[in-house]
Amino acid sequence: MVTMGTAVLDPLVDRRGAPGEPEAPSSPRRSSLRTQTLVPFGVGLVVIVLLVGIGATLIAREAVDQELGARARTAARFVERTVLQSRARLGEDAARLARQSSAAEADDPAARRRLENDVIDFAIARRLGLVSLTAGPGTSAIDGRADWRRLALARELLRAAPVGGPPATGSTFSPRGEPIILAASAGRRREGRRVLVGRAIDRRMLGEVESSLGVLLQVRAPTRAKAPDPAKGLRTVNLPLRMTDGSFGRLDVTLSARPIRQTTQSALVAVAGVGLFVVVLLIALLSVLLRRSVLDPLGALRRGIERMRGGDYKVRLPLVGASEVRAVSDGFNRMCGLVGDQQGRLHALATTDSLTGLANHRSFHDALATASEASAREGVPFALIVVDLDRFKLVNDTCGHPKGDEILRNVAERLEALARESDVVGRLGGEEFGMLLPAADAESAFGLAERAREAIGGIEAPGFTVDSSAGVAACPEDARDGGRLLELADAALYQAKLAGRGRTCRFDPRVSGPGAVEERQAAVRVVLDDPGALRCVFQPVVELERGTIVGYEALSRFSPDDEMGPAGWFDLARSCALGPELQALAVARALAVPDRPEGTWLSVNLDPSVLGSEAVQDVLPDDLRGVVIEITEQELPSDDGLLQGQLTTLRERGALIALDDAGAGYAGLSHVVRVRPDIVKLDRTLVADVHRDQVRFALIEAFVSFARRTGAQVCAEGIETYEQLEALAEAEVMLGQGYRLARPGAPWVGVPAEIADRVRGRGSDGAAASSA
Repeated sequence: MVTMGTAVLDPLVDRRGAPGEPEAPSSPRRSSLRTQTLVPFGVGLVVIVLLVGIGATLIAREAVDQELGARARTAARFVERTVLQSRARLGEDAARLARQSSAAEADDPAARRRLENDVIDFAIARRLGLVSLTAGPGTSAIDGRADWRRLALARELLRAAPVGGPPATGSTFSPRGEPIILAASAGRRREGRRVLVGRAIDRRMLGEVESSLGVLLQVRAPTRAKAPDPAKGLRTVNLPLRMTDGSFGRLDVTLSARPIRQTTQSALVAVAGVGLFVVVLLIALLSVLLRRSVLDPLGALRRGIERMRGGDYKVRLPLVGASEVRAVSDGFNRMCGLVGDQQGRLHALATTDSLTGLANHRSFHDALATASEASAREGVPFALIVVDLDRFKLVNDTCGHPKGDEILRNVAERLEALARESDVVGRLGGEEFGMLLPAADAESAFGLAERAREAIGGIEAPGFTVDSSAGVAACPEDARDGGRLLELADAALYQAKLAGRGRTCRFDPRVSGPGAVEERQAAVRVVLDDPGALRCVFQPVVELERGTIVGYEALSRFSPDDEMGPAGWFDLARSCALGPELQALAVARALAVPDRPEGTWLSVNLDPSVLGSEAVQDVLPDDLRGVVIEITEQELPSDDGLLQGQLTTLRERGALIALDDAGAGYAGLSHVVRVRPDIVKLDRTLVADVHRDQVRFALIEAFVSFARRTGAQVCAEGIETYEQLEALAEAEVMLGQGYRLARPGAPWVGVPAEIADRVRGRGSDGAAASSA
């Protein structure tokens, strides 16, 4: 026997939103974990390699600089040695010239001319810049730079040169800033001639050092301007050069910078090559480790999530990879098991009636549509039975809702016991049940309906006899469409009630056809025309935290001798196209009651299909502030744009929108998403066992979370025990109504003081409240 249909859970969890709404913009595409990890890692390695390369290059350049400095200092030592050697040779030349001049007669003119010629020839041969000798007292022979002879060093050397002794030598700078070497020597006789010779420290003197060391040398005076920058590819090292007279010059050693460039290039190439190899190797290693430790397990997790989204809650992930990933995989496996169990229970809760366990209204309609399609496709007949308990409202009012719920559960058990495996048994409304019989004709369905009524008649109720009426319709004899067939079975059921209740009627177009519709319309018009046939009672809606009344729900009551109940009258009006008129009358009667307490709102019930009707619009005032339009348990119109437009208009006029019986029947999760109510009213069957059933508690928490995120409020209906009140308080439900708080009664009744105190004290004295 089938008791559940297909769950319609997508509207609550589908992130695309309700039908007709624009899809939320997709989030920007994000790069993969591999990219997010390897790219920064690679960039970091490249930066490190660059820094290492720069450091290695600087170290190499420093080493080459030190080497070039060493070569420059070596060149300086060579220059000093060359200068010393030149001073020694120049001293020998001065001594030789002194000896030659001493041999000449000072008073012989011819001898003096010969001496002068010899001096000139000697200066040319020796490439001397200065040759100066005294030819006697007051006479001298000078060849070359006469200004050198006036230098202080020259005078000092002439004074210092001993007679017949070694020559005196020294170095200094000429007035022009030329580096020069001077040597002075005296003859063997005291009155003999003194000789002063000099030469410049020029490129000829430094050429041997330059050629041997591969450098360019230049000696500069300290007062000379800075030497021009060397040409590209050269480098100049400046070293101090001390002269014998105490002055300092500068030795410019110009070397090739090619070694620095070559060393820098070699260091960069070597570091780049090694660095690139290391970067590639480390990235490859990290990629392998990342794939094994993270990416492969995460890929398995993603595939597992996709399978779980597809409904496969048996998927399990291997516990591999890093410890954190293994922990996530283990948590996913445990979550799959838990969600699988909860999904089964939620699926049952969404597709079955929470009180009886039978298929709910939506599931039964789905099964009916499936049967209609199969009949149209394969020609398989099926039949439909609608069973309704007679005068059940009296049982609820007299014995209480808990006893009424027990009777409904007993009815469900007996109907299931009579059904076949292929039959679908569902609860269509408060005390109305349906039985879908595939491959059955009207005659067999009629017999099963009679057996069902007989089984229901055996249920005991204090002071009452539980009786029922039933209507039967069959496909294809009566209709081929499932929805139409259900209407015909309802028509047959109504005919059974009109005939005196406690019987089964087969649909007969002569009795339940157009003529029957006119008869139902006549019955409804009696109520519409009689001012006393419909009155309103008001049940307070209580804020559970403070125990204060925030609003009232208007409930319709019909004439005292009525046995059909309010739901029966409204169903009767719907079946004969007078639903808008009867509901408009109920709203008008509720709004006409004066003196509603300030700060409270009034809730009136309306079917979604009548919101835009002329009858309803005529009785609703333009200013709807303080009015709650409560959408009743009826199928929402398929035109979502029309529904949203009507709800938007009501909200613009100040009304709040409430969704009745959320969590059961038509008011399923999809209705919550489509209506976006300001107040979510939980169905009493969902509240009934909330203190004992964790699944019901979890679903109520989901409604509370939805309301908190959308700015709505949650109101629990049918609160009849303090245990229910405590559980609802734990779930953070804000509003409540029910017999435990206040029964429906005269206009603007209050909550008894002891009940209000109990409600306010539930948080601090929950145990006492539960035990009372």
